[in-house]
Amino acid sequence: MKNNIMKFLSVIVFILGPAIMSLAQPLPNGLGPDGVLPGSGAPTVNCPIGNGYLILLALAFSYGIYKTWQLRKAEKTA
Repeated sequence: MKNNIMKFLSVIVFILGPAIMSLAQPLPNGLGPDGVLPGSGAPTVNCPIGNGYLILLALAFSYGIYKTWQLRKAEKTA
């Protein structure tokens, strides 16, 4: 069981690491009135999901719970 917990924690670190590092990036200075860097020509996209990190984290968490449930179920029958 300790081995399973270590695997689960290592997967969480690999998933949460990039998410936390992306949130820690400083915001660019000098944005124009429309929220775009001058000269970039890229429009801002207000996505309700964000960058998709929350969806990926939810999927990874649910998959981890599912695999843990499968492991425990297999241990009970064996």
